[in-house]
Order: sequence, then structure tokens, then C-alpha cells
Amino acid sequence: GLPAAPLARGADSWKEVLDPLGTRNLGFGYDRVENVLWRVYHDELDGYQASKIYIMIGTNNLGINTDEEIVAGLKLLVTAIRQR
Repeated sequence: GLPAAPLARGADSWKEVLDPLGTRNLGFGYDRVENVLWRVYHDELDGYQASKIYIMIGTNNLGINTDEEIVAGLKLLVTAIRQR
């Protein structure tokens, strides 16, 4: 059957649930590791203080990059985030 509660998704859900927590979303559809890395290098995190960072990126690199390249990109991304 149909769910009793309305589905929460997209920008409205993010704003309602996660914005009050000070959460930032640097991801966009079809993003790859290099896209997030570019945003980090271009000041997206400047002035932002975080106690935790969750990274969910890399699946769109599958089929384009090797596993080793994806892991290297993720390591580079983590290093870039830590430097900010």
C-alpha cells in the first residue's frame, strides 16, 4: 500500500531537516570526486567549522576511472578538506 506519511526529499527536506543542524551539502546529481574537489579548492568550505564530515561520492566515477584512481581521488579530497 501507499505510505501513510508524505515522502520527504529534495531541497525542501534538506532545508527542513538538515539546515538547522548547520549541515552543508556539496553534492549535486552526476557529481564525481573531482567536482567536489574543485568546490573545496575554490573556497566552498572557507570559514566553515565542522565536527564531522560525511563523504558520499565516487559512484559516478565507476566505469570512468579505475578503483585505484577513485581511491586516490578520495584521499586527495579528504586531505583538501582537512587543510581547510
